Amino acid sequence: WRKTFEGRYDNLLSLLEIEVQPAALSTLTQYYDPPFRCFTFRDFQLALTLKEYKRLLGLPLVKSPSYLSKGHYPSWALVAKLLKTSELKMLKRKRNKNGLEGLSRASIEERLHQSSRGKEIGRLSWTVLFSQIEDNIDLVVINAFLAKRDRGENLVIAVLANTYYTLNYCHEKNKKGLRCCTSLLYLWMTTHFSTIRGR
Repeated sequence: WRKTFEGRYDNLLSLLEIEVQPAALSTLTQYYDPPFRCFTFRDFQLALTLKEYKRLLGLPLVKSPSYLSKGHYPSWALVAKLLKTSELKMLKRKRNKNGLEGLSRASIEERLHQSSRGKEIGRLSWTVLFSQIEDNIDLVVINAFLAKRDRGENLVIAVLANTYYTLNYCHEKNKKGLRCCTSLLYLWMTTHFSTIRGR
């Protein structure tokens, strides 16, 4: 499935290869300033922007409508159909992690390996990339995938909004577990700090 994915989504594939350093992200989040929606340091401020996320993901916004969640999630029957398996098997694999119903990343990847439809494989990889909890692909992420697949909606705004939501949530609740695409946030961080160091 990786070869099929490579041709269509090179930038996204590179996110799978990023070795995220949790300590670095933990340090970064200590500088997050919720009222200003940015990271405030002694001499400067940094904010996540749509333009940067669009560039890092390689997904231009002008080509497709933006995805905005409407709060309706797919049924397990639809998820089973998507993964070409029975609903009964899907319900057995279903799990609840931190209040989010989903599937393990391993079970999704297993279905990717067994699938013969290359186009579907590449698109379904979105769910693997943007899972909110480590090793859990929840219905919210599967819903975003379906919006991308069925209506061609662009997920950049949703990914950026989810990152800000996570940063605000972690700051407000004084929690450490980021529930966003940490590899993308880490890539954004390293891009900025390597630029600052070079000045």
